[in-house]
Order: sequence, then C-alpha cells, then structure tokens
Amino acid sequence: MRPPQLILPQGALAAIDAATGVITACSANTALFLGHGPGDLLGNGIDALGLPGLWPVLDDLLAAAEEERAHGRCAVLIPGDGAPLAARVHEHAGQIILEVERLAET
Repeated sequence: MRPPQLILPQGALAAIDAATGVITACSANTALFLGHGPGDLLGNGIDALGLPGLWPVLDDLLAAAEEERAHGRCAVLIPGDGAPLAARVHEHAGQIILEVERLAET
C-alpha cells in the first residue's frame, strides 16, 4: 500500500476511526479540496473536515449491515468554499475511509 499522501492525486482521502470519530490519516493535498491541511485535520474529529453534509452519509453507512459497509455510500458534499465534491465513504478494518474529488464540469 502506498502512503496516503500519494494515493489520490485527483482527489483527497481521509481515514477516520469508526469508534472515536478522530481523523487518523489523510492525504497531503486535503487543503486543495477541503480547505484544511493535514495539520488541521489529524487528531481532530469529523467536523474538522468542514463537510456538514457528511453526517447523514455516515449515519446511513454505520446503520448498514457490517458486510455492506465495505461497499460504502456515495454523495455530493459541499465544503466551506462551496465547490461541490463527489464523495465516497466506506468502512474497512474499523476505519471510515472518505475519498473526495471535484465534480467534472459539464
């Protein structure tokens, strides 16, 4: 597995401890997509991501049967800067994995 900062050059990634809600890892480019860099995110709770629409997606994911959580949920989320992001959230080994990238312009 590659280090998180190299995984998703076209987007950003964050790993969140499912039990505590604390951000445990993130890609180095989170500021480009979320407006908050790793120093602002690591060790903080989900709200530090600046994605208020993430809570309903997480609630839906965590309410699913365990075997369904790996398949995840997709949503469009809007960070503080207002530029919509395509998001995928899934759970793996006790971590909630959030992947975001900019929506393609049409």
